[in-house]
Amino acid sequence: MVKKRNKSNPLPWIIIAVMAVVGGIVFVANNISNGDICGERGMDEERKGYCATSSEDYGHLVIVAGNTQNSPAPNLDFTSGDLRDLLAGVFYSASEGGYPDIKIISAAKGSDIIEFKNVKPAKNNSASNNNLTKLGRAINSAIKSSPKRKGADYFNAILEANKYLNSNKDDSKKLIVVIGSGYSDSGILDFAHGDILNRYINNNSFLSTALANDIRIKEGMVSGVSLKWYNMGDVVAPQDSMDDYKLTTGNIYTEALAYAGADGLELNLKNNPSAQAVETDYTVDRVYAEELKLGDDVMVDDTITKFINNQTSLQNPDEVKKYLNSFVSKYKMSGNKTLLV
Repeated sequence: MVKKRNKSNPLPWIIIAVMAVVGGIVFVANNISNGDICGERGMDEERKGYCATSSEDYGHLVIVAGNTQNSPAPNLDFTSGDLRDLLAGVFYSASEGGYPDIKIISAAKGSDIIEFKNVKPAKNNSASNNNLTKLGRAINSAIKSSPKRKGADYFNAILEANKYLNSNKDDSKKLIVVIGSGYSDSGILDFAHGDILNRYINNNSFLSTALANDIRIKEGMVSGVSLKWYNMGDVVAPQDSMDDYKLTTGNIYTEALAYAGADGLELNLKNNPSAQAVETDYTVDRVYAEELKLGDDVMVDDTITKFINNQTSLQNPDEVKKYLNSFVSKYKMSGNKTLLV
């Protein structure tokens, strides 16, 4: 009688072997994936889930959003290209377990502020990368939010951004990204009522004298901060095209920010002709750089005019005249045009 050999079941050993091999493959694949996620940055060897940062990265970011009526809605994409890499630098500069330092300030008069305290690096690179994309999308949406008041004051928003950035005492690089036309109707650079464009063109020393005499700004007060500006000079209706003044506007801001001590202003003057403004009921006074056309107007409301109680006389006639001067100076009297109050 021939006995069968009692063979032990090899299946468990096969399963263990397969798991070991698969485990090795998964381990290698994860390493490759993490490297791809971090790209040229490479992984941070000391902080799990972080990509490396360099001396070129910014540790603090404030975005001034031109979400006002006279400016194209901000259309930058912080989920791709150079802006994603810029955002990644701020994102991974966060302290371990902490949130990246990012704020959005509206260019509208009053400077509404949006903070981001809900997205930060995770414990693995894949999750961190997803969070970075989520943050980029949130910023893309937030910069297009409606303003909460009328008017525009880009320079004041920049000063507010600087005030916040300089309240942070660490040595990380600080950046202000401005998106919008730059055409304010109040503040230090009031293009709508100060006739700044023509005065700058006709007098080389106009701006330096005006800045030196303005108590709202001090020489060097924006030191240690860099600026990148997108869509300067781009406007939408009811503001007439300002393409002929785009370079002049850039020169005005470059000089003003240099006086304020900014580390540099990088301008991106690419046109965005088909854009629409953020949907808003809040208006911005128009800039009139040339002769008035039929239908041009300016609104003077109770934020400007201060009447004596129960009288038709003004408390501040000189201030109102100064406010209207830029508009009226563009009026050329002719047989078929009159000014209607």
